[in-house]
Amino acid sequence: MRTFIAAIAASLLITAGAQAAVPTVTTGNTTNISQTSARLHGTVKPNNEATTYHFDYGTTTAYGTTTPEQAPIQPGAGNTPVYADIGALAPGTVYHYRLVGTNPSGSIPGKDHTFTTRSAVSLTASKSTGKFNENITLSGQVSGAAVSGITVTLQENPYPFAGWDDVATTTTDASGHYGFIRQLKTNTAWRVIAATKPAGTSLPAFVLEQDTVSMKLSTTRPRRGHSVLFTGFATPARFGGPVYIQRLSRSGWHNVRGLTAKLTITAIPDTVSYALRWHHPTSGVYRAYVPGGYDHVAGASSAKHIRVRR
Repeated sequence: MRTFIAAIAASLLITAGAQAAVPTVTTGNTTNISQTSARLHGTVKPNNEATTYHFDYGTTTAYGTTTPEQAPIQPGAGNTPVYADIGALAPGTVYHYRLVGTNPSGSIPGKDHTFTTRSAVSLTASKSTGKFNENITLSGQVSGAAVSGITVTLQENPYPFAGWDDVATTTTDASGHYGFIRQLKTNTAWRVIAATKPAGTSLPAFVLEQDTVSMKLSTTRPRRGHSVLFTGFATPARFGGPVYIQRLSRSGWHNVRGLTAKLTITAIPDTVSYALRWHHPTSGVYRAYVPGGYDHVAGASSAKHIRVRR
């Protein structure tokens, strides 16, 4: 009888030993990869013992950084998907990572996998507001490893902002710098895409187009009862649009009632003109003003002082 009981006990011990083992760990893929962060995935099978897990990661197979140990997966669970979000990564850099599971029977790592963070691509415009046909310099830098000779594509999205179009390409210099020059025609957004692996996309650079308007007076010192002729040009050619004559007051610039002219076409490319006679001028500071719209911002001439003489 004792021999029979001993045999049963031994069998139970062998069975328990077979059931309890180090966890089964599989390192999975990487999602949500950005310039500085990523989400690491994997699966853990606890093998009948409560199992905790973490990820090791770093720029080599020595790793060097570990995510916090996560609460245990219960013994009866099967293959359980797990993940961890990591940050403070360097742009354009290859990272190694692995999943590690631990239970009372021991600790075991999964296989080493790699991913590459997106390259950081900066883009800066030489100014935020420019004149029609003015050259705008667009420049930036690709950050990360091996940044020399990277193809950079400039994309343009002008008003009415219907979508991005490829308009130019260049390559980076030894330090990752690049540059483009584009003529400003209307309110425009630009961005670049660097052909890194994976590709890096800059934040948009937005430049407003400001109309240009001039103002010339037939006289700045008219006699009382005499008229003043306002003339000038505006660019670009918004044919039929208004130009206002404004007077400066303590509260700012205000349109002078009755002093609104229509812009008319000229022989000068992209330019319109106006002419407006004021029959009863008053003393003050004046300017010509072209209002803004969805595709441009308002423009104003330099101010001129009218002094009415007796």
